[in-house]
Amino acid sequence: MIRAEFGGGYPIYADQYYRGRGLVPDVPANYGVPTSGPIYASQFYNAVKATPFQASLSPSYLMGNWPQSTNGTVSESFSVYCSGGTGNYSVVSRSVTGGASISGSGLGGTVTASGRNTSRMGQFTVVVTDGVTQITLTGNYEYSFGRPL
Repeated sequence: MIRAEFGGGYPIYADQYYRGRGLVPDVPANYGVPTSGPIYASQFYNAVKATPFQASLSPSYLMGNWPQSTNGTVSESFSVYCSGGTGNYSVVSRSVTGGASISGSGLGGTVTASGRNTSRMGQFTVVVTDGVTQITLTGNYEYSFGRPL
């Protein structure tokens, strides 16, 4: 049962079935599998060889307002939430359309635009990876300068 799920050759060596050591990934679904010490078949109940890498953007719609008729700047932040995969998450790239700029560190970011008596709308894109798979996430922003949204 364990070898059928996680693989492995012959002869079977128990140490390759410790969590995080080659055959059993160190992911939340496998926290019942030990990283050292005694190992029992019952510890593999509900353990998985891999969980798919998933990512989401929050919020995916940014809205902001500079209420005065003078030149102003609006900045709104977003976060990327990841799960599954290898657990080694990072942002590959961030881009934005519509006259705004995008910045960020880690799994977060900020879309910033400036203007006076105008509005700015566009999309922002974040490409995130777990070191194996890339996922492209897209959100929208709408900023108003000197007039209500």
